[in-house]
Amino acid sequence: EPDYVGLSYKDLEAILSVSANKITKFRYSKNVSNEYGIEFVAKLALICRVPFHWLVVDDIKQIYDDEHLLYIQNKEEEIIGFINLLKNRHIRNIKGIRLKFHNDKYIPLRIESGNGQITLEVLNGFSSEELMLEFEELIKAFNPIKGRMLTVLEGRTHWGYIIKSEDSVLTEPMYFKRL
Repeated sequence: EPDYVGLSYKDLEAILSVSANKITKFRYSKNVSNEYGIEFVAKLALICRVPFHWLVVDDIKQIYDDEHLLYIQNKEEEIIGFINLLKNRHIRNIKGIRLKFHNDKYIPLRIESGNGQITLEVLNGFSSEELMLEFEELIKAFNPIKGRMLTVLEGRTHWGYIIKSEDSVLTEPMYFKRL
């Protein structure tokens, strides 16, 4: 079993839409080449909660942004589609989206679902306070638990929210700290 945030190869195959062989080959490769495809690498960075550039260059920078979302297809999500995603908590999935608001503003999100709950992670600290308040108002009906998500960068956290179904047991990720 791989150690990608507790996912099995079967889960990874489904989320990444690739074979376990390709995942294993990438895992032990020292060289990221075009054979993997930029979208595959971007999705893997998103799944592993690491900056995209950590998987493609040797010179690791201590920055965390939403660069992986530039390379993922179908990443733009309107509010109605996002609300539908929040209702689908039992299917195991991890995806990255740019939730579109008015005036071409967006919030970059990592969404992890399964076992009756969804964890939302805001992937940057650059969203305006006004936009974050609008986002929180949007998810308010789902009774989210608000917290901070620890990242691989020391001292860097992201806003995080957990939404669970009434019939499921809350499982907080170890990197989630309630406020």
